[in-house]
Amino acid sequence: MRNFVALVLAAAVSTVAYSAVAPQPALARSHATPTPAPTPLPPEEPDATKVARQQFVAWQLGTLDRSRYTDELNGLADADAVTHTSAALTQLGSLQSMEWLGYRAAAGVPPGTKTYVYRAHCSRGTVLIQFSIQPGGKIAGIIFRDNLTDF
Repeated sequence: MRNFVALVLAAAVSTVAYSAVAPQPALARSHATPTPAPTPLPPEEPDATKVARQQFVAWQLGTLDRSRYTDELNGLADADAVTHTSAALTQLGSLQSMEWLGYRAAAGVPPGTKTYVYRAHCSRGTVLIQFSIQPGGKIAGIIFRDNLTDF
């Protein structure tokens, strides 16, 4: 408790010192500074959303349709990876909705490959899903993460 009080007091003293040397407020502007308009989200692709739902449920159940994956992804999605991912996704509960977040640049994918990002809303939590689809329709990569900075 003593350390907590000391920290609170130190914060209060530094705030007072800062405000003592702060410059005088500037004169008010005649108009507000405009804020930049947010970049609009590109239109959602219904077929990609369907793939996102299918892949989430397939990984949650641990029953993958490997014919949809590239050879490289099939090699990475070994039994241990599927079991581990399935256990983690099962803890989230049933899929309630899939939220489109947009496209993302992904390293190491062939030209023409599109990478999609969705947020899966489940009964007990959420997870981000990123997957890449090659022009021929094969899934070249799939990742599940807690937040966008993990990709």
